[in-house]
Amino acid sequence: MSFYFRDALEHAVLSLQLNRKQPAMWSRLGQIHMFLKNYKMAAEAFAKSIEMDPQNISAHLWKAEAHFYQADYGLTSQELKRVPSHLVRHLKQEPVMNFWNKND
Repeated sequence: MSFYFRDALEHAVLSLQLNRKQPAMWSRLGQIHMFLKNYKMAAEAFAKSIEMDPQNISAHLWKAEAHFYQADYGLTSQELKRVPSHLVRHLKQEPVMNFWNKND
């Protein structure tokens, strides 16, 4: 299984060398590092993703988990506190939520 993630890591790095402005690929790189237990590098990758897409709730949650596995509970808590405001904004922008909020 580790071979698969090492191969995926190589492909993610190559992709980011071609175009560093890919928030989804930074998140994918962070997830690969999580599976390889490279938690510090995972947190850094998620931070890059969040820098480009601050409302990426998934990246915030993964970053919090990376901090947790590094036993940095302060940063874990700090990251988790960012999620609710992004989640509320996301839900308000979803078409399904707009449908249910209509006063017809």
